[in-house]
Amino acid sequence: MSWKLFDKEIEFSIFPAPVRWNFLCFAVGIFAFFILFEAFPKDKNYLEIGKPKIFDSLGLKFKQFKDSSPVPLPTLATMKLKASNGEPLISYKPKDLWIYEEVVQQWKNPAGTLVLAQMTLPLPDGLKIVFEEKDKSAKYCLKEDFESWKKSAVPEKDDKAVIAWLNYLTGSEFKVPLILSKGTSKDSSVKKFSAKKENAIIWAFEVAQPGNKDSAPIFFIFNLASSSEQPKNEAAINQFIAGITFAAPAKNNVAQESKEPHDTSKEKIGEKGLSPELAASRDAVIKSIANLKGWWSLVTDNFIIVSNLEDKNIGRDVTSPLEPCRSIFAEYYPALEPVKALSVCRVFQSKEGYLAYVGPELDWSKGMWVSSRKELVIYPQPPQATPKEKKDFISSVICHECFHQYLYHVFGETGVATWFNEGNAAYFEGIEFKSRGRYEITACPKYLGNAVKLASRNGLPVAEVFLMDVKAFHADDARENNYATAWAIVYYLRNGCQVMKKRRDYENVLSRYYDAMRKFKDPDKAIQFAFEGIALKDFANDVTVFFKEGAATIKKSEGCDPIKYLSSEPKKKGDWWEDTPQDETEETKDNDKE
Repeated sequence: MSWKLFDKEIEFSIFPAPVRWNFLCFAVGIFAFFILFEAFPKDKNYLEIGKPKIFDSLGLKFKQFKDSSPVPLPTLATMKLKASNGEPLISYKPKDLWIYEEVVQQWKNPAGTLVLAQMTLPLPDGLKIVFEEKDKSAKYCLKEDFESWKKSAVPEKDDKAVIAWLNYLTGSEFKVPLILSKGTSKDSSVKKFSAKKENAIIWAFEVAQPGNKDSAPIFFIFNLASSSEQPKNEAAINQFIAGITFAAPAKNNVAQESKEPHDTSKEKIGEKGLSPELAASRDAVIKSIANLKGWWSLVTDNFIIVSNLEDKNIGRDVTSPLEPCRSIFAEYYPALEPVKALSVCRVFQSKEGYLAYVGPELDWSKGMWVSSRKELVIYPQPPQATPKEKKDFISSVICHECFHQYLYHVFGETGVATWFNEGNAAYFEGIEFKSRGRYEITACPKYLGNAVKLASRNGLPVAEVFLMDVKAFHADDARENNYATAWAIVYYLRNGCQVMKKRRDYENVLSRYYDAMRKFKDPDKAIQFAFEGIALKDFANDVTVFFKEGAATIKKSEGCDPIKYLSSEPKKKGDWWEDTPQDETEETKDNDKE
């Protein structure tokens, strides 16, 4: 696990100089520049002590640093496996499970990051591994094996064990500690560990509860930019450590900050009788916000929404299309088996919190399906947004990104071709929700105009888009055209082919692709099966001709009922579905062992 720094830079520039400078003009300009420079607020890259913070579960009180904001733990990464008897298995990375146990909370501020952790477990060595990536980059275990190991796992508390624990947690190399305070029955013992990692300085302070040798060591880990003001930071950290006090932990072992509405959501879920997999995914998500003040959760049939929105009604309004979208997706692409994990949707109150979570490079976005975190992450429209802005947000963010999330749950890490993933997500941006559960899917103006323009010029680049990977599809110089083309392919196969009297030729192409992907897990084989007997050149021409026809033809296509899922699985034996053997890879062999 690593923590990034979030330094900000402010650039200043003087107004343009006139063509002819004189001394007086120059002097006035320089004077104005310095006045502006001193008057403009500057970002602080050093720590300052702020208000007290209490963790009842640890019996801990300290003064938090100013301008610090909490950063939630990411949801647990999972790998779907299959037991020898065919039963599905959900596996986890041992380190992810371990971090959830050891990390209490983490915060960021302009100077760096602070992590509060408690050493309750040794390193997760000796766990039974059920799957390992071919490149050795990741291992996976079953959660029940981890829980069984956890019951008897007792960490050593000597300096050597602590250093190994810190190294594993942070990915750094810590040195022998410096003893700052030996501690008494009334005062805490404090040890300082230090390490360097890239352009950061890392300090870890081990603080022990006074007079309690059996208590688990508590660590405050500071990750600071080496370019920040070190003397000021050291002084602030020393003040911070000196201000830590202990009291008896709360009996119910629930952090004060966690007494939020998400606790009541547990009661709601209990009434639904969740499967063990759904219950495990629920508990993991709720734990990720357990010590985040102001965070709450809402559980629906397929989703768990976590948010720090102060106005919970906005959160419910923003996420209300999630369940209807899921139902619509299932009409077009039914899951082979029930999804066994709640889909996570995280909604942020502030744009700063959103960018801290998804990364500053996504400043242009308002929502994103983050596959690495397995979360749909959203920064909603402000209350003053117009009805049109709110409607556009629902279509372009919720419907689009929710489809990516759904497809991930269906296919897992295997994924599908980019044209299929993005084309369908763009197509579902056209969903218009009606009363009583009804809906329509219309042509999206933001893709339609570009598709018509491309078709009228040199034709839609259908064949090229079919071959693109994620990087090529999202290239800056062609992204808009690629999205328009992928959307046009899906729209034509759902609606356009009906108007052009080509329904019999193309009505089951998307379903055949989807079914073949479920069987082969191979985009190349899937597209060959989907377009069997169809010349791609002729198909590209048919799509282009449709969008050349003009507004009247496209408007007519919107009146057609979209073509939904048509199973391509044969009803008799001897066809491709029964006779084509599943390619046996090293991965499937490993999966079947368990």
